[in-house]
Parts: sequence; C-alpha cells; structure tokens
Amino acid sequence: MQILEELDKLFAEKKLPLKRQEIVNNQTLYQGSFLVRPGKKVPFGIVIVNGEGVVDFQITFKQIGYLTNYNDKAKLLEVINELNLGKAFYYKVSLAGDGEILMRTMAKTTEDVRPLYEMLIVGSNVVKQVIQEVEKIAPPVE
Repeated sequence: MQILEELDKLFAEKKLPLKRQEIVNNQTLYQGSFLVRPGKKVPFGIVIVNGEGVVDFQITFKQIGYLTNYNDKAKLLEVINELNLGKAFYYKVSLAGDGEILMRTMAKTTEDVRPLYEMLIVGSNVVKQVIQEVEKIAPPVE
C-alpha cells in the first residue's frame, strides 16, 4: 500500500486531480484527462497493481482520435507504425477494432513513484505529436 500512498501524495503535490478507484485483480485505477487544445480533451488512466516493493503499472491515453473512413486504414496504420518507431518513445500507439486510436505503456515502479509521474507527463506531450500526425489521415470528429 506504500506505493499507492506515495502516488497519492505526489499527485496531490502536483495538483493533479485524479479519480481513484479499486478495480478487479487487486489493482487500483487512477483516471483523469488533459486539454490538448480548446475543444479537445484526452482521457487517461493509470492502472497499478496493489502491492509492496516493485509493482506493474500501465498508462493509457484514450480517444486520441478515431478512424471513421476505413478506406484510410492502411494509410493510418502506416502513420502509426512510423510513430511507434520514433516519436512515441516508450509508448505504443494502437488502432482499436472500433476505430479508436489510443496509446499505452507498461512498466514497473517502486515507492519512488516519480518516474511513473514523469512517464505520464512525457506521454501527454507525445499525445500532442501523435494527434498532429493522426489528424492528417483521420480528421477530428466533433
């Protein structure tokens, strides 16, 4: 539980308003969103395994974009592959079956949760770059 306490303390210190809830499989979910530009919010979630010592976590950014014209699927997958080879860093950009474009990473953390926070901040910056590239193929859905 010490890891979660450290995470709560860091999020409070950084004034990051996240909703916290216990979920299945002994895990905790933190949910939030950030404003990319006026009218465009990107929700994100952090799932962390409850435990001591070293635990797994996953950060997911959702609703980055949507593929609505499936004739552009091959072009979009090409862009996603390019992003995954460079600009996405340690994140993986994916196209879900329903056309949603999302981005995630998985890693481990200890009671020193600052690297997790830094990965979240880097991810929010990566999302902005991903959106710029993705919207060239899949324009925003209003």
